[in-house]
Amino acid sequence: MLSEMLSGVVEVVGRVSHRNNLQCQSYTQFPEDRANFDLSLYNDGLKILQDFPQHYMTELHDF
Repeated sequence: MLSEMLSGVVEVVGRVSHRNNLQCQSYTQFPEDRANFDLSLYNDGLKILQDFPQHYMTELHDF
C-alpha cells in the first residue's frame, strides 16, 4: 500500500490480479512539468513491446 497519493503520469511495473487489483513491483512518477508527454505514442511503444517480446529485454520477477 502506498503511503502517498500519485498524480500525473505514472508508469507501473507489475501484474493485474483478480478483482482489478494491481500488484506493483515498481513505479516511476514522471515530473509534473512534462506537459508535452505524448501518452498515445507511449502506449504505442508498450504495444510493440508486448507484440514482439523476443526483440526486447524485459524482466518481471515473480513476487
